[in-house]
Amino acid sequence: MSKESVLLDPAAGQLIAITGGIGSGKSFVLQYLKELGFVVFDADKAVHEMLASEGSAYEEVKHKFPDAVINNEINRKILGEIVFNDNEKLSALEKILHPKVWEARDVCIKQNPGKSVVCEIPLLFEKNQQDNYDLIIVTTAPLYKQRDRALQRKDMTEDKFNAIIAQQVPDVIRLRGADFVIETGVSEQETRRQIREIVVDGRNKRNSARH
Repeated sequence: MSKESVLLDPAAGQLIAITGGIGSGKSFVLQYLKELGFVVFDADKAVHEMLASEGSAYEEVKHKFPDAVINNEINRKILGEIVFNDNEKLSALEKILHPKVWEARDVCIKQNPGKSVVCEIPLLFEKNQQDNYDLIIVTTAPLYKQRDRALQRKDMTEDKFNAIIAQQVPDVIRLRGADFVIETGVSEQETRRQIREIVVDGRNKRNSARH
């Protein structure tokens, strides 16, 4: 069977990545896939747990970034500010966190044998991780929609949004590597319809995979 004919199937043991620019609707799509029966690996939640005082990354991060520790707790906001515009420090943090995130992901997969696991990977193409997944979903939205959504987040500013956009690859590169594209600059109902069309349960409504 060619890759082009494959649909997302919650019971097929697929390892699926979902990626897209900031504010492109990744979390919404991820949540709906969870409702459709997919196992979701929440990397951000895993990092939260790792950075907690009893977490697996706490001591290493505390030692490497002492300025981010307030009352013996790692302040993620401060940590983010420390590494945001410093590639060397960012690389050092990633060397601590990334192996632990992948390990947690692998544990999730082993704990759900035969089930498809969807992972939100914002920097999938930036970090050349695309070959580690069976299928790739790319979410996309007009830039003004991305900006509006992002600016609703706590601690997000126009300057920070622009800096993040500048660090991410443009959609044209993501779309080249996508198996499925979900356009989220529409209504939630329409976004859900697009998602259902690429899931195996939607086969009776369509004849071929939507790309």
